[in-house]
Amino acid sequence: MFKRILPISVFKNVIMLFLFSLGIISLSANCLLAAPIINAVSGTISDGKSITIQGTGFGTKSPAAPLFWDNFESGNTGQLLSTSPNWDTQIECAASNNGGTPSMIFSNEKSYSGTKAAKQMLFNNLPCWSRTKAGLLGNQSKIFFSYKYWIQPGTGDHLKMGRIGGDADVHSMPTVGYTAIAPEYWYAFADKGIEHPLVYTGALTNQWVRDDSWAVLSTPNASDGAVQIWRNGVSQYSSVAVNTLNSAAQRSNYNQVFLPYYIENGTRTVYIDDVYIDKTLSRVEVCSGSTWSNRGTCEIQIPTAWSSDGTSITITINKGAFSTDSTARYLYVVDSNGLVSSGKSIIFGISTGLVPPSNLKILSK
Repeated sequence: MFKRILPISVFKNVIMLFLFSLGIISLSANCLLAAPIINAVSGTISDGKSITIQGTGFGTKSPAAPLFWDNFESGNTGQLLSTSPNWDTQIECAASNNGGTPSMIFSNEKSYSGTKAAKQMLFNNLPCWSRTKAGLLGNQSKIFFSYKYWIQPGTGDHLKMGRIGGDADVHSMPTVGYTAIAPEYWYAFADKGIEHPLVYTGALTNQWVRDDSWAVLSTPNASDGAVQIWRNGVSQYSSVAVNTLNSAAQRSNYNQVFLPYYIENGTRTVYIDDVYIDKTLSRVEVCSGSTWSNRGTCEIQIPTAWSSDGTSITITINKGAFSTDSTARYLYVVDSNGLVSSGKSIIFGISTGLVPPSNLKILSK
């Protein structure tokens, strides 16, 4: 009798590779890769508490923690962001334009979650910006940048939003970013401007918005880098064939991330919250939607441990703007290829109990 030695999934992959070798089918880069699977969750699902996710196919993530996370709760209201060890201000130019008030401060006027956010006041043609502290991100070839923001109604255009940069100066290349409020475009500055129109119909003002950016450095002078931009979970642009690094660039890596910092022909106030930066797409999210394609509002979670065999992740719960009630939310694991698990239903405030060991066997009498 024939005994199956290999898993069915392996046989399927072998067959697909055979068909590919005959030219019968074509394979995408992720065709043979399996998405993560969540089997169980243990711990109390409450803000700031630690829970463990068990499953398969999570991949590896080292270190487990993101490169950077700040919800601005630790800052003192009214103080410059640069008083925090997390941030450094390259130019502070608002004093003469706002009665001496600094432009980039911790504020309790508005917040996405918690009690505080960063407040950035922008003035006509004056480049006020704040950036992550020099050297904090290290030298990276890939950067994932996520944050929440609220743009106050006002005047002006050419608002420069979050930028992934290569050096202490915002004009050092390579860099990737985008503008909001017409004209709107994303740009990949390898050593000169390469600008592309976005599908935006206008910046979303007077509401909290989440934007995510993913930048991958190309081989110098080649179009094999990547730029992806999402707004509230909806893709705005995606290309894995773009030049993001030229040989004449000042640096050959990313090591800075800038918050919104510039506007023309008017003034704007922007509030920023929940800044998450990493060198990989691997992450954990809790969303309102039961499928990733219709995930709705999502709150990024903060991993503290990620097993090397890709079967266990420990996170600190970031409830974000979700309320604690009986409403089901959905937990997702995203791997380094951007593949996403099915949603695991959870409820804030509920203890999920213990997860049995993976090698536990129950024998009948």
